Amino acid sequence: MQTLHGMRLNALLDQVKVKSEATKLVFTAADGFTAEVSLADARKCSDCLVAFADGMLSTVMPGMPSNVWVKDVLKIEAK
Repeated sequence: MQTLHGMRLNALLDQVKVKSEATKLVFTAADGFTAEVSLADARKCSDCLVAFADGMLSTVMPGMPSNVWVKDVLKIEAK
């Protein structure tokens, strides 16, 4: 078990009002790594977070492949 601080991904998506035509999220890390997840899958994940730890943002995506657990996130795009 870990204690994480951050914001639920769904709450963040609600605040930015993702356009209805978006079908995927693209996470980009500081080192240029990118990961994609379908918007529908992200919306189904009530425990997914954008967490703040060690001075960086990271995605915490329980139940999803490890490649979408991105460290040092610089950008999240809805496409």
